Amino acid sequence: MASLQVADIADLVESTQADLGRMRWTEAATDLQEFVAFGSLINKGRLTLGSGSSVTWNVRVGHNTAGNARHTGLFNTDVTNVGEGLKTANAPWKFAETSYAVDRREPSMNKDPARIVDLVAERRVESMVELAEEVEDKFWADNPGVTSDTPLGIKTWFVSNSATTFGFNGGNPTNYSGGVGGLNSTTYPRWANETYRYVD
Repeated sequence: MASLQVADIADLVESTQADLGRMRWTEAATDLQEFVAFGSLINKGRLTLGSGSSVTWNVRVGHNTAGNARHTGLFNTDVTNVGEGLKTANAPWKFAETSYAVDRREPSMNKDPARIVDLVAERRVESMVELAEEVEDKFWADNPGVTSDTPLGIKTWFVSNSATTFGFNGGNPTNYSGGVGGLNSTTYPRWANETYRYVD
């Protein structure tokens, strides 16, 4: 004879709620196991910038090759030439947003003792997951082009190349003939990323 189960006792089923997992839920809303880019951009310890119409930084694109470094004998005349090695790179600001809606009456209904989870907190998390997926998608995507609202992702800054020799082969990305950041990797070859063809 089969044992009785909870579902077989009608009065127990009608008079008792299941364990609803109050104030917690299992996350199954996204295919991503981890938000690598989003975590790096949003977490504490990130670089923060205070102001300006774009992000600008100095890049040393070369060193002094004017002939100052040499081997000499005693009492030789010093050579003092000045080379140019600093340039300025620039990246435009890109903006992202997310939102969620709450009817002003919903929190009144979603409170103890009837509350299973905090509805407002859940909507905020739902919204942040969507933002995290958006940031991840754009960070790893192909470059968006100069006039796009989309941020310059990793494939804009690091250009793949099938060269069989290891070196600064990355070059200027598509849509950036003058170079990403305003520096042309044809003029400044070390601005190009290093590449080497991987063969499986």
